[in-house]
Amino acid sequence: MGYRSDVIFGVRKKHEKKIQKVLVKHDLLKYIDRLERNHSYNQDGKLINDLWVIYSASSIKWYDYFDEVIDIHNVIDKLVKCDDDGDGDGFCVALGEEGETHSESGYYWQYVDVIRKIEVI
Repeated sequence: MGYRSDVIFGVRKKHEKKIQKVLVKHDLLKYIDRLERNHSYNQDGKLINDLWVIYSASSIKWYDYFDEVIDIHNVIDKLVKCDDDGDGDGFCVALGEEGETHSESGYYWQYVDVIRKIEVI
């Protein structure tokens, strides 16, 4: 069995090939959903289109020592540091079975809501 997490990570569209290469290398595309989101905003009165490719996976094993996790984080960590405005070009966040966030990189809260829930079963 093992501990499972829900994971969301994303990169600006212009960097999609970098992360796609890692996903193909580790045969992860069958486990991960891909979507595109345009986070448009105004900057000095001009509309800026900010296209992101966002990947998500539910209930997967996401251990820091797995080669695929290391490779994904290597790409994202480089992209977090590469942007001139300080926001970075990538992010990652995971939510564990017990509701804790882990594997945090970049400003994920600009693109992802982390919602913990308690309910009677």
